[in-house]
Amino acid sequence: MTHPPAGPGDGAAPRAGVPADESAQRLVPLRAATSKEVSTSESAPLPAESAPSDQQTFAELYEDRLRDIWRAVHGTTPDAVVGADAEGWLLVRDAVFAAGFLSTLTEAVLRRSMESAAGDEPLDGDADIVELQVASVTENMPEAMLERFMRGPLAATVERLERQGATREQVADIILRPLRRVVGRPGATVLSMHLLGYVQAQRNRTLAYYLTVAIIADMLGESADPESSVASVIAYHCAVRGVWRLVAEDEVRFEGRARRFVSTNTTNLATEMWKLIEAVQLGGEPGEAQHNVVRNLKTIAAVTKEAPAVEDGDATTLLEALGVPASPPQAALAVIRTIGIGVADLWSDDLLDQARLLSTGAVAAATMDEADRMPAAFFNAGVTLLQSPQRESAPVIWARMVLNLLGMRWALAEDDALEAFIAGDGLDCAVNLLGSAVEHRRHVRDRPMPPEVLTVAGLVLGLQAVMPDRPQNRLKLSRISGSGRILEIAPLRFTDPRQLAAAVEAALTTLRVTTGGTWQDDAGALLDTARTVRWTFEDLLDRPTWPLAARLTELVAMRADAGKVFLEVYAEYAQPYDDPYGTGPLVRARMLPTRQWGERCARLLGTVPDSMVGALRSFSI
Repeated sequence: MTHPPAGPGDGAAPRAGVPADESAQRLVPLRAATSKEVSTSESAPLPAESAPSDQQTFAELYEDRLRDIWRAVHGTTPDAVVGADAEGWLLVRDAVFAAGFLSTLTEAVLRRSMESAAGDEPLDGDADIVELQVASVTENMPEAMLERFMRGPLAATVERLERQGATREQVADIILRPLRRVVGRPGATVLSMHLLGYVQAQRNRTLAYYLTVAIIADMLGESADPESSVASVIAYHCAVRGVWRLVAEDEVRFEGRARRFVSTNTTNLATEMWKLIEAVQLGGEPGEAQHNVVRNLKTIAAVTKEAPAVEDGDATTLLEALGVPASPPQAALAVIRTIGIGVADLWSDDLLDQARLLSTGAVAAATMDEADRMPAAFFNAGVTLLQSPQRESAPVIWARMVLNLLGMRWALAEDDALEAFIAGDGLDCAVNLLGSAVEHRRHVRDRPMPPEVLTVAGLVLGLQAVMPDRPQNRLKLSRISGSGRILEIAPLRFTDPRQLAAAVEAALTTLRVTTGGTWQDDAGALLDTARTVRWTFEDLLDRPTWPLAARLTELVAMRADAGKVFLEVYAEYAQPYDDPYGTGPLVRARMLPTRQWGERCARLLGTVPDSMVGALRSFSI
């Protein structure tokens, strides 16, 4: 969880920062349920972004079973009752959870299943009960036991359920529970391939069915193998095209879960497409056809993204602070977050416009409970400015300092601030802050380095003494040390993350004031961040207008008929209607000819196992 950092008016004391060498690689991020963003240092390709397709938690499954019991007793669903009856349902539900029955059940199921993991006895109950048990068990089961469990009790259970008529979707949902514990491992990828073929035999294809297919696509996308990435694209396309047909045939209304499904999985499809594009280009520039496909997918995602639960007044104030007046304000924030977190050069060739989009997207992400994305977005914005032909000019160097300090501000707002800062993107922002300080020393003669920035630098040098020795940190530490030598500063004793957070706030204040900006000490951290972003680009970098704002306004207007936009834009990949696989995004991106697309889809989706038992019996992580 991320807490808003101290705002400029919260009594933050001054500190400082250290520069770094500017030549690191920006890694393509991992998908997270959160989402898919990782970083290293400066100058490299920007990653796409995605969110995981939802699979219910154990607690949610348990609540569903309570709902079934309520329906059996009262003859109606809890959602349909009102007044005293509704209160009755809430009392029952809350009492069951609060009394510890949930944890008691979890422990009992875990105990029983661990005892049976070494054997071959199937779990009891129907498919829903089995999924409930497996969801609980696999949350805590050691990996070695997990493999035995899948080969033994789970395989036996699947054999029983298949014989008793469980749907392939139900079987897949059960297997995906433990499989997600080892996502990205070779065995998980192989089993996911089997699952994708296995579910193709199911004729009854609902929204829930396509959600299962999307989760399989998630699994395939975590593998480092390019072939698995192609399989992930095919699986996402299969899922999105399936829902496209349900909506086109009026079998599903385009609202609620259907709309969320489309937004999430067009985002994920765009992410996998971008990974493939980067792999194919091998350092070259993506072509216009490839950009068009990813841009179309992100357009659908932006138009269908659920708006944040922010009050009208707060959303309007934030947008005005960002310099992006748009209405309705919540819809505008949803659009900005969707296209602002990811590949900015889809929307503009201008590097300053791209950096502003990334920075603006960071602020919008915070309104959607995604403040943990902010450090990576500010990091990417700084990397983008690093590629500018004016990179050695004072305004660009100072702007990079500001953006990396903003990334550090939000990285230090995490619950476990020090670990989150070191393991996440905060340390990368610190590396690049030091790099910009080195550039300031080399190229800026008319303005002295703010001492508060050097204080942050000294504390980052001091942070090395308490950092764990991890392979992924060694190159960063080397850059930090190298920057410290160039700047001729000594490490300061690091005592607490709050010490560094206070130093960051002081450095931001000084950079604003000494470059002609104003500072309002009554602003909260998020509003202050929004004002700082706008000031950085409009005043410090002398870009009073932002052409992309008009494009954002167009996308907000398109949300009025989001279902129509989805049907029209995705038709390019879903058609021909009677073709089993459609044209496909890889064909439109000119990455596969039509014949090869059909062959790859047929090989992947046309190989339909009769049962999953054999694949489970031979499973190896």
